Amino acid sequence: MRKFDPWPVFFKREWKRTWPFLVGFAVTGAVITKMTLNLTEEDKKNSPFVQRHKRPSKIGILDSVNSPVNGFKFSEYDASDS
Repeated sequence: MRKFDPWPVFFKREWKRTWPFLVGFAVTGAVITKMTLNLTEEDKKNSPFVQRHKRPSKIGILDSVNSPVNGFKFSEYDASDS
């Protein structure tokens, strides 16, 4: 004897309430993806947001090592001093 599978019944019943959320989520995701894929390197250079958050470092992979934690510097070179 087969066991009753409640998932198809649940999805069929709940689709009426959840479809606006799912469609809105998909549209928002598509718009954000399209906007981010259209950004160029020139846009990045001219962006005030990127300029505020840009941190130069000697080693790009270890940016977090050079940042101060509670005023303590891990190395002589600290990106926030420049």
